[in-house]
Amino acid sequence: MIIACLIVAVIVIAAIFLLYKKNAEEKRAEEERLRKIAEEEERQRQIALEIEAKKAARKAEIEAGKELYHYLNQSIKTMFYHYRTEQWDTMESLGTMELKDCEAALRCIEKLSSGSKTLVKRFYSCLDFEQNLEGEGKVIDAESLKSVFEDVMLPFFPLYYKEFSNGPRYISFLNQQILKVFTQLSGKKFRLGYKNRYQNGQIAFEWTDHVYRVFDMNGKKLCEASFENKAVKDGYVIVKDDATGDDLWKVYKKETFKDGVLIDEDIHYMYTRSI
Repeated sequence: MIIACLIVAVIVIAAIFLLYKKNAEEKRAEEERLRKIAEEEERQRQIALEIEAKKAARKAEIEAGKELYHYLNQSIKTMFYHYRTEQWDTMESLGTMELKDCEAALRCIEKLSSGSKTLVKRFYSCLDFEQNLEGEGKVIDAESLKSVFEDVMLPFFPLYYKEFSNGPRYISFLNQQILKVFTQLSGKKFRLGYKNRYQNGQIAFEWTDHVYRVFDMNGKKLCEASFENKAVKDGYVIVKDDATGDDLWKVYKKETFKDGVLIDEDIHYMYTRSI
């Protein structure tokens, strides 16, 4: 009888132990399941936060790009006026840069294509801001800034800028390199030679491949040439000679180039008074 009771007790204890063990294992399994669920939820939360952070950063960069474009565009307009009117030395500032997020602007510049980034950095290296790119852009290197300006204009502009004193707007003379920068910063599309006409409707210039034909406001062709490194490579240019000091006659030189070498030069005279 005692033995039977002991056997029953052992069986009961064993059953209780097994039940306890089973409950403990189920509890551990449930805790593990809940832990994994919590980890996955946290992982998904972090992914969502990263996505939102990237979206916010991208939005800030897009906005900064537009601000950089606006300042660069207005600066070129200012430089165009001073260059065309031969008042470059009087230009002390290109105005105030207003950025909502300076860090986003710096990231935006770094993400530009190699050539665009180099050009933009050259431009800003000529200016002194109060902090990074913020505040008034004071001109600290006028000669380097002038070089940047000439590099963003069509190659014939430094030769004929006086002819365009009453001619097309500055945007007409911007070359493909700066228009590419404008597109990358603003997201807009820009067309080479936009509105390249004088006020009387006469076209100021046209081009085929790399050959430019430039006209004065009366339709006289001044140039038909290709350019390389800011100089005439092939073709001819007609330039006014101001060294004569004669009010009655205008003297023009027609210079013809081949592979960058001057091969011919003709002198042309024009009487300034109507007969």
